Amino acid sequence: MYPPAKAKFFRTLIIIWIGVVILAALVYGLFFSPLSPFHQCTLIGCRDTLELSLSHEPNVQYSILLTSQDGTTRNITCTPGSNTASGDATAICRTGIVTVYGFAPKSVNVEISWKGGNYTTYTSPSYAPFRPNGPFCPPECRLGRIFIQLP
Repeated sequence: MYPPAKAKFFRTLIIIWIGVVILAALVYGLFFSPLSPFHQCTLIGCRDTLELSLSHEPNVQYSILLTSQDGTTRNITCTPGSNTASGDATAICRTGIVTVYGFAPKSVNVEISWKGGNYTTYTSPSYAPFRPNGPFCPPECRLGRIFIQLP
């Protein structure tokens, strides 16, 4: 058995440790819990998104035709050096990355064509959920990514 002074010291440490744990739980509950009166969600909207990462971008204008398993298509045309995309899809073309909004198929046929070349693949994107307004706030959307190794 411990001498009385050591036993008192250990009891005091245990009481302090329990107090710190309780204080941490209260702070979390007050400021971070979704049930807290201080918890607020912003109103940012989101849409499911498909992102194509190209191993390298063609140095000329290129077109992408995406066809989902149910036959839905998206056409995108990108011009190197420009962040805008044209076509029938809401998309952004950045250097080596094409982001298509409102399109999240389980599997997709990707056809990329440019002057002097083309590439076709059929794949299933991997999706991850994201919440732009915070971890406990709606909406929850999905971001799918496909890496494409162009020849």
